Order: sequence, then structure tokens, then C-alpha cells
Amino acid sequence: MQKEEIDRFKQQLLALNGQITRIMDGQDNQNLTRDAVDEVDQATDLMANMMGSAISSNYHNNLVKIQEALKRIENNEFGKCMSCGTEIPIGRLEILPFTLYCMDCQKEIERTRRNRR
Repeated sequence: MQKEEIDRFKQQLLALNGQITRIMDGQDNQNLTRDAVDEVDQATDLMANMMGSAISSNYHNNLVKIQEALKRIENNEFGKCMSCGTEIPIGRLEILPFTLYCMDCQKEIERTRRNRR
């Protein structure tokens, strides 16, 4: 992969990092609970808090993946499949710049996970 492409992905990852951080900061500042008047309101508040927690967890996981991708850029390892070592196609990186695997390895990982269930 050429330096210009890597620089473009680095900028994209930094932008994503900033965007997710701003979203999470906004969520942390929101008060998701209301004064619960009855059981229905309490159940609604509980569900809202659970949803907020799940979304926050997903954002956090993506931030970790973005930080790891930025480290791979610094270590000249970006764009290589962590399983087989081949170059990850640019098109895949454009869709998911923090991906760890080429499509073949990703499919194998997903197939293995399904078979464990």
C-alpha cells in the first residue's frame, strides 16, 4: 500500500475517532432517566438505560479498534490480514478501515463462531 493511501486511512480513522468520542461525550452528559411515576415508567427507564449502555459499549469497542488500527499504521502493519498476512483489499478498508482480516479469513472466523454455537 502506498504512503498516500495509508495517510488517507489515518485521517479517516482519526476523524472516526473524534466523531465517536463526541457522540459518547454527548451520551454521557444526557440524563437518560426520568422521575418514574409508575411501573410502566420504571420499565421504560430501565429499557432506555439498557439500550444506552449497549450503544455506549459498541462505541467503546469501535474506539478500541480504531486505536489499534492507528497503532498498526505507526508500526507499518496496517492493511495486512492479522491471520494470513495478505494485503487487505483497499475496498474493504474503505468500508471498514479498522478491519483486522481479509474477507476469506473473516468468513472463516465467522463460520467457526457459528459452529461453536
